[in-house]
Amino acid sequence: MISTLIALLAGLIGVCAYNADLLLHKGSEGRFDIMAGSALSEDGSSLDISLGEGTYIRKLELSYEKDGTDVPSFSVVLNGEKGKTLIEDRNPYNLTAEVINIRDVVEHISIKADDCRLTGARIQNDLSFPPALFLFVSLSALAMSLIWAFGPALRHRPELVLVITALCLGISMCVALPRDKVGYDEEEHLKAVIDMAAFPGRGVPLSDAIYDQLSVNMYSSSDLLPDSLEETEELDDYLAANGDYEDGEHVFDHDMLKNRAPAYGAMALAMKLGMLMGLSWPLVLLMTRLANLLMYTLLMYLAIRRAPVGRWLLLLIGLFPQNIFMAATLSYDPFITGCLLLGAAAMLSFFDAVSREDRGAALRDFVLMSGAYALGCLPKAVYAPMVLMSFAVLLKPGMERKDRRRLTGFLIVSLIIFAGFIGSFILPTVMAPAETGDLRGGATSEVSQVGYILQDPLGYAMLLIRMIISWIPQCFIGPDCTTFMGALVNGSTAFQGYYVPYFLLILWLCVTEPLLDEREAIPGALQKLWIFLMTGACSVLIWTSMYVAFTVPGSDIIAGVQGRYFIPLMYPLYLLFYLPKERAGAIRLWLGGKLESHMSLWYYLMMTIPAALLCVTVWSTVISRFAI
Repeated sequence: MISTLIALLAGLIGVCAYNADLLLHKGSEGRFDIMAGSALSEDGSSLDISLGEGTYIRKLELSYEKDGTDVPSFSVVLNGEKGKTLIEDRNPYNLTAEVINIRDVVEHISIKADDCRLTGARIQNDLSFPPALFLFVSLSALAMSLIWAFGPALRHRPELVLVITALCLGISMCVALPRDKVGYDEEEHLKAVIDMAAFPGRGVPLSDAIYDQLSVNMYSSSDLLPDSLEETEELDDYLAANGDYEDGEHVFDHDMLKNRAPAYGAMALAMKLGMLMGLSWPLVLLMTRLANLLMYTLLMYLAIRRAPVGRWLLLLIGLFPQNIFMAATLSYDPFITGCLLLGAAAMLSFFDAVSREDRGAALRDFVLMSGAYALGCLPKAVYAPMVLMSFAVLLKPGMERKDRRRLTGFLIVSLIIFAGFIGSFILPTVMAPAETGDLRGGATSEVSQVGYILQDPLGYAMLLIRMIISWIPQCFIGPDCTTFMGALVNGSTAFQGYYVPYFLLILWLCVTEPLLDEREAIPGALQKLWIFLMTGACSVLIWTSMYVAFTVPGSDIIAGVQGRYFIPLMYPLYLLFYLPKERAGAIRLWLGGKLESHMSLWYYLMMTIPAALLCVTVWSTVISRFAI
C-alpha cells in the first residue's frame, strides 16, 4: 500500500517537474501564432521568424499542406539560449502537423520544408498532463520502492526482482511506443501474428492503414516515427479511425512457417481476444505487445528460478534494454531467448542433480531442458548445438563408467533432438538451396553461397574466422547485444545506450557471484571446454546462415549479423569465467571476506543498478521522444 502511494506521488511530482518550465518563464503560458511578421517564401518551402529579444518555446507546431503522397521533411535552425540548434525530422505520411519539443528561449527560427507547403507556425506553452510520463515515473518509483522495501526477502529471489523490473519498465515502454513499426522486422512478425489470430478461419479483411504496416514503404517505415506526444497521439487517432480489420478492402492471407507458431502463440491469442472485443487497432497492437512482454517475463522468471548458479547473471541479461525492448514490440526473439536461457538453466540443474545422485530431480530437469531447447530452436535451428551441451555431464571429474552408462538414455534423446533440427532445417538448405535468399539483403542467392562454401571451404573458413574475431566485442559485450533497440538505438544513431556499465557489471558478477553461490554447481574445466565448443558451433551456424541467406554473392563480408542473435549464448558462455570457491585465488578469497561483511550492500546494488539503468534508458529513448 505504501509503495503504491509512493508511486502515485512520484508520478504527480514527475508531471509537476515537467510543467515547471512554464513557472520559470512567467507570462509564457498559452498558445501563440507566430506567422505574423514572418518571412514565408512564395512556394511555402521556407519560413524565417524573428522573436526579438527571445521568447520561451516549449513546443513549436508547424502546419502544412502535403504534395500528393510525398513524405514531408523539415530542417529547423534555432538561435536560442542553448546556442544554435539544428533539428531535422521526416514526418509520418498520415500526420497533418509537425510538433517539435524545444524547451528553450529562442530569438530566431529558420525553417526549410521539403515535399510540403508551410501554412502556419505556433508556440504551444500549455500546462499538460502527459499520461505515459505519469505512468513511467509511477511505475519506476513502484519498482524501486518494492525492491527497497522487500530487499531482505528479494536477495534470495532474483526472479522476483526481474518480474518487478521487467513488468514496470516494460509496460511503460509498451504504452509510450508508437503503434507502428519500431522494432526489428515488426512487419514480418505482424504478418505471422495476424495469420494465427485469424484461426480458425483464413484471410483477414484489412484496411489500407493496417495493410501498410505489413511492408516497409513510405507509409510504414522505422525511419518515419513521431517525435512528440502530439504526433504520437495523432498517429493513434489515425490508426483508430482507419484501422479496420473487419471490413477492410485487402483480404490478407499469409502462409506462416508452422515451426514459428509457438513463438507467436501468446501474441496471436492477445490479438484474437482484442479483435473479438472490437477494440481499436492501436489497442489491439498494445494488447499484442503486452502479451509478448508477459510471455518473456514468465520464461525468464522460470529460468532464474531453475538456475543453480549465475542467477544474478541471468537477471542482468534478462534486463538488458535490448531484451525488454524486443519484448515490448512484436518479435519472436523474446520467446527464443527465454526458452534457450531456461534450457541452459535446467541443464545446469540437471548436472547438479546428477552430481547429487538425485534421479527424480535429474529426470525432471532433463525433461524441462529438452522441452525448452526444442521450443527455442524451432524458430531458429541455428541454436541446435545448445542441445548437445548436455553431453558435458559425462565430463564431470570422478564420474564412474556405470554412472555414465545410466546417462546414455538421456543423451540419446538429446542427440535425436539435435539430429532432428539439423535434418529438418539445415541439411535441406545445403542439399537443395533456393535460387534467392532473404530479399531484404539485396540480390541474394542461396545456391551461389552454398556452392562457394562447398567449392572453397578453406576460403570460407578464413572469411568466417575474420568476421567472428572482428565482431566478438559486438556479439557478446558491446552495445549491439546489450543496449541496441531497433529503430531507436542502433549503430547509426548518435546514442548507443549505456553499454559500458553493463560490461562492468558482467565483469563484476564473474568475479563475485561464484563466491556467494551456496551450491557448488559450476561446471568443471572439461565441461566448460565442451560448452565453449558448442557455443562456438552455434556462432558458426549463425554467421553461416546469414552468409547464405542475407549476403550478396561476391561480398567479402557477412551481412545481416546482429548482436541480439548471440544473447541466448551469453549465460552459458559467461559461466565459463566463473571459478569454484575452492579454486579462488588469494585476491578472490580476500574479496570474498569483504563481501561477507557487506552482503546486504552487494544484493541491493545488484537489484537496483540494472533497474536504474533500464529506467534511464527507457526515459532517454522512449519517454522523452514519444510521450512528452
